[in-house]
Amino acid sequence: MELVPVISGNSLRGVLRRIAEGMLRDVLDYEGQLPLAVAHALPNGGAIVKTQAEPITGRRLHQLRELVPLLSVFGGAIGAAPIDGCLRVGDVVPVSPKRPQSFAEATRGSRFRPGSTSKPSSPTPTSTM
Repeated sequence: MELVPVISGNSLRGVLRRIAEGMLRDVLDYEGQLPLAVAHALPNGGAIVKTQAEPITGRRLHQLRELVPLLSVFGGAIGAAPIDGCLRVGDVVPVSPKRPQSFAEATRGSRFRPGSTSKPSSPTPTSTM
């Protein structure tokens, strides 16, 4: 059995989030000017906390997404509820000339299916010997 390195989609998503936040910070120059929860949510996705406050929904959520586009792309957790982002990132599986294979073969067993526009499907069961 050949071992193939894989980078989890969640790891790649985190790297992309931190790069995007760094670019936004450089352009808007907001270093040290944000509340702690917001400063944590932008590069790290935030944290769900127990609160009595109502979750951000409807018009307030729409305004927040317009003000902070990274939230629309990557999503995050603000207060007691997660906010979905539109970016879906699958696992990174290398394909090289030494080991040619189709994209379908490379993504077999992945939670994400090529060409899918829906949410991730459940993992494909694999047999072990």
